[in-house]
Amino acid sequence: LRSANISSDAHLGKDSLKNQLAIADKLGASIVLILGQKEMVEKRILIRNMKTGHQDLIKIEKLIPKVKTLIKKKKK
Repeated sequence: LRSANISSDAHLGKDSLKNQLAIADKLGASIVLILGQKEMVEKRILIRNMKTGHQDLIKIEKLIPKVKTLIKKKKK
């Protein structure tokens, strides 16, 4: 993400997903990327819209274009 000039932060702690999402919400994140063991095996990543709760499971190689599209939509 950063190599594509997309601001990002990571949380790799042992906190529950619920706690990690709460932290992201407090930080004002509009989208969250969730990458667990299952997603790693499938070479996919879960994108969650923090405002709507909508989630999409996409191929990792499509991540940068998808995030850029979501950022553009948010700015409109």
